[in-house]
Amino acid sequence: MTSQRLSDPRELAGTWILSVAGDAARCTLTLGLSPGVNDQPLVGAAACPPGLGLSGAVKWRPVPDGLQLAADDGRTIAMFEPAGANRFVSQRRGGPVTLQRRAEPPAPIKPAR
Repeated sequence: MTSQRLSDPRELAGTWILSVAGDAARCTLTLGLSPGVNDQPLVGAAACPPGLGLSGAVKWRPVPDGLQLAADDGRTIAMFEPAGANRFVSQRRGGPVTLQRRAEPPAPIKPAR
């Protein structure tokens, strides 16, 4: 049996869009970074659709099979599994929920001199 590599939090930190299959509702999550600890800060879960049950999530952590969103007491609220490059999926009550890295806007092009 092979074990999966634990992602470095620096590889996952940033802005992600959470969307529900078949629903136009979306929310933005920011996976923060605090070097030297496993549980990393999470911002934005309280603004997600209430039916997802993510309002108590205030932390995130990489795990060998994806990433977890957790409550302040460390309890896992949601588990997301890899589903391609910069994409994770969680099976929630209302169906699959996708967490996709937000594409950073392109850097401005500087005029040639």
